[in-house]
Amino acid sequence: MMKYLITVIFIFLTNYANAGCYSVTGQTTVCGPATQYEVSVSKVELCTESTCGTAVTVADTAAVFDIAAASAGAAVGSYADLNGVTPGTYTHIRSTVSSTIKYTAVAKSPCSAVSANTSFTLTRAKGVVNGDLSAENLAWAVNDVSFYHTVALSAPLLISSTAPLPQIKIDFSTLNAHLCISGSSASYPGPPVMTVTVNNN
Repeated sequence: MMKYLITVIFIFLTNYANAGCYSVTGQTTVCGPATQYEVSVSKVELCTESTCGTAVTVADTAAVFDIAAASAGAAVGSYADLNGVTPGTYTHIRSTVSSTIKYTAVAKSPCSAVSANTSFTLTRAKGVVNGDLSAENLAWAVNDVSFYHTVALSAPLLISSTAPLPQIKIDFSTLNAHLCISGSSASYPGPPVMTVTVNNN
């Protein structure tokens, strides 16, 4: 069976009230891994609880990461600096991510119609793609510009002014990040998986 290498730039547009929810006509299936999955991050915060009512900024400059790359975790770890973080206990990490995602994946026919560098817009209100976006804690921060991605830490992160900084390991998986619609030529990026492991000293 023929395989196709596709590179896609997706621009997600939605109303603020729909909070990052989409619907796609037809059942989505996992076509395969994404070999490139570029996201633009403008801020990373540590939170004391899941809603991030209390958050401390650890990075606030724009940066682009290919989270499908093996070195992505180390790159993000270098971007987010724990030095100077207010002492306390943190349970979640929240990133502000651009709504434009660039990814490359290999798909079997018929999920091959989207050509290189094609902009595709999802504007359907309500619903979620494959039921996965809500599970990944995606919510829009600024309409048509960026959204929040919140991830629970593997264990509470303890920051103390008298103890060495904890070690944090960040891993990404884009193994199931390429979604196709059965019987259709359309394909979409699926939500990646981010794992943050904390080792308190």
